[in-house]
Amino acid sequence: MSQETEVSIFRKSEIIGCVLIVAAALAGCGTARTVQVKVPVPLECRVQTPARPAMPLDALRPPYDVDTWVAHAIAEVDVREAYEKELAAALGECTNPI
Repeated sequence: MSQETEVSIFRKSEIIGCVLIVAAALAGCGTARTVQVKVPVPLECRVQTPARPAMPLDALRPPYDVDTWVAHAIAEVDVREAYEKELAAALGECTNPI
């Protein structure tokens, strides 16, 4: 083999080696398949807390009789139940599944 042929063979193998390296690098840079994963993400709760209503028994001042007190107590139960529903609705907004 002549010197020229050896250089030519060496040059070809060098080019083939470079092509293989570039091909391997490009194959490694291929895009990965996108996988959608559903993970709940915590979010800040932006619901206003309902204002506490004035309770009928708090407004009652002595002297008062039993009938007046009972009427105010019954009214307060209704007011508290309505307030409880408002609070439960606000809490429900913050705890609903995403």
